[in-house]
Amino acid sequence: MPARLRTQLATIAVLIAVIGIAACTGGSARGGGKELFDEGKTLLLAGKYPEAITIFERYGDEHPKGNLASRAVLNLGKAHLALGDRDAAAAAFDDCIARFGDTIEGGKARSKRALVALFRGEVDDAKARFAKVAATPSDALAPEAKAFVAFLEARGDRLKD
Repeated sequence: MPARLRTQLATIAVLIAVIGIAACTGGSARGGGKELFDEGKTLLLAGKYPEAITIFERYGDEHPKGNLASRAVLNLGKAHLALGDRDAAAAAFDDCIARFGDTIEGGKARSKRALVALFRGEVDDAKARFAKVAATPSDALAPEAKAFVAFLEARGDRLKD
């Protein structure tokens, strides 16, 4: 067999191996974990928040840079918020903003973090956070955030009592 043909076959074999590894990691060489993420999402949608938290935390431990990491952190915050744990929700949303601020999930986390501030009674902080989201026209939640700012400007003082 000619050397050139052996080299081409070896290259094809390596490509097949890489594709196989990517398929085993959920379609991404960056860490995948799709099945684990899907399990957490299913639990979240079923209202099984403590179980969803466990799965999303596990996903974060096993796939910190996985292709679904930003969604896992955002959903972790949502699960904590659903349980009324505002501090844990704020921490998860802050983590999502810090690590994935330039993603869609980062934008959603900014809006959710503003809601947490509002739920905590931190009206001025909530208004400032919503204003920051509203000032980003490319953020899909900008119109909603603008409405919250208007609401807080009109009624915010009453919410402080």
